[in-house]
Amino acid sequence: MWSIVNCGRSPDGQGYEHPNLGTNLRLSGWHAAVLSAGLNRLDDQLERRMSNARRLRSFLEEIDGLTPQRWDPRASTHSHHIFLMRYDADTFGGLPRQEFISALRAENIPVGPLYPYPLYHQPPLVEPFSRVTPCPNSEQLCQQTVSISQNVLLAEPHEMDDILHAILKVRENIASLR
Repeated sequence: MWSIVNCGRSPDGQGYEHPNLGTNLRLSGWHAAVLSAGLNRLDDQLERRMSNARRLRSFLEEIDGLTPQRWDPRASTHSHHIFLMRYDADTFGGLPRQEFISALRAENIPVGPLYPYPLYHQPPLVEPFSRVTPCPNSEQLCQQTVSISQNVLLAEPHEMDDILHAILKVRENIASLR
């Protein structure tokens, strides 16, 4: 039952893995009533996340090997539920993405890999959609994406500098990480 109401995830799984079919029906009416009291903070939190995301994006655009997700200029707002960047291991001396993530976590930067593989490789979807044409771009993104959750973007603006410094520290110490 837990798996069905939690998007088909496994209690001991790795985040965005879905071994079962499931839904995202986790919010009860009581929860909605309690959470609605927080809606008065939404605009301020949205503005802070957007501001910090712009700051972080400006840093990352200057670092070879990290490409932040594009933000459509026609959009006036963006929730930045998850801040995504593409990691190019070759420009980091061949350091595998998971080692890059581990090194940033050692610097207290909460990053993660996001999806382990494309949706059409999730176990409950393999059989019904076994004739799906491969999507090499999706596969590549699953191997290269590094994510930062939205709660990080609610931090003070100067804490975005900490992310930059940690990334630069990892880059400067690649030899010792291999």
